[in-house]
Amino acid sequence: MANKIRVGIVGGGVIGKRDADGITAQEDMQLSGVADISDSALISVINMNRGYKLFASSEDARRKMEEAGLKVEGFLNDLLEDSEIVVDCTVKGVPQKNINEYYNKHNIPFIVEGGEEHDLTGRSFSTFPNYEENFRKDRTRVVSCNTTALCRMLSTLDGSYGVLSYHVDLVRRGTDPLNAATKGPSNVIEPVLGGSHHYQDVETCMSGLIGKGYSMAVATSHTLSHVHMLQVDLEKGTSVEEILKLFDATPRMRVVQGKKDGLPDTAKVAEYYRDVGRLRGDHPEITIWGESVIIRGKKLYLIYDVHMESIPIPENIDAIRALRGTVEDKWKSAQMTDSALEKHLPGFTKKGAIYAPADKRLEIIRAN
Repeated sequence: MANKIRVGIVGGGVIGKRDADGITAQEDMQLSGVADISDSALISVINMNRGYKLFASSEDARRKMEEAGLKVEGFLNDLLEDSEIVVDCTVKGVPQKNINEYYNKHNIPFIVEGGEEHDLTGRSFSTFPNYEENFRKDRTRVVSCNTTALCRMLSTLDGSYGVLSYHVDLVRRGTDPLNAATKGPSNVIEPVLGGSHHYQDVETCMSGLIGKGYSMAVATSHTLSHVHMLQVDLEKGTSVEEILKLFDATPRMRVVQGKKDGLPDTAKVAEYYRDVGRLRGDHPEITIWGESVIIRGKKLYLIYDVHMESIPIPENIDAIRALRGTVEDKWKSAQMTDSALEKHLPGFTKKGAIYAPADKRLEIIRAN
């Protein structure tokens, strides 16, 4: 495809390497390269196994990379010169430095990740609720894994039935899997005192829900994924059957029957996605336990799994198109993203998914 969007990645860690693979799979994008400071074996996979161009973020980093046998194309400035947009996947706090020292000077649009505060960009992104608000802007923040899941879920329910209020309890992984050796897991459940920030992050993408939700969280001794227990007061009534059909038809959601399908817990869900051939076992979709979906009057209850390492990847790719202004229709972008990710994530573009607004999706479901 002519005129592909040239994308640079800064930070080749958990999110950065997945973004690099996802961008490479897109027909309308071209990966300019990945900038990092590490000479680790994980970075060598990006450079030597994947063949992605590697750039050093400092003189010292370049020396260490070359001593480790890595091929270094140049420095971060060189990567930015060859890119139209950059996705910053560095650790918390570093994007602020990069914005001041690099991105503003190069006048390049940029995306940061959900570990940063909303105020850093003044704008946040989640495909379903606010793609349009980010169209042809110069910067945004793709919200965190938990907030991405909540935005997908709440925007779907709000567009279909209206959300009067909601409450979510998050059971968070104790640490990222790569940090387990140094930070846990340990024999503890740690409450997030004073409430979690996730409801506030939802409000940065869904202004219609300001003051309507609250979130609480505990961190526990596991690393596979997060689990959400969500309660939603709906404006319009519905049935469990219709809700399940809606979730089945919604992109980036998957309903499983825990007992019937043999997927009653996060370990078996993770193993399932590895067994079906997913790269790294990734599952960017929300995995909903169908038996947990309950309706009491107009109140909906459900439980679902959130894979923290991969869930923001589709949204990062959509955010690139939004900021560059190449695809105006968010559902077209989402379909392009998802069908391309099928290369690494077999079954991601599930049969029956309807790439249309939630109310239109519900009309189609009811008509059939």
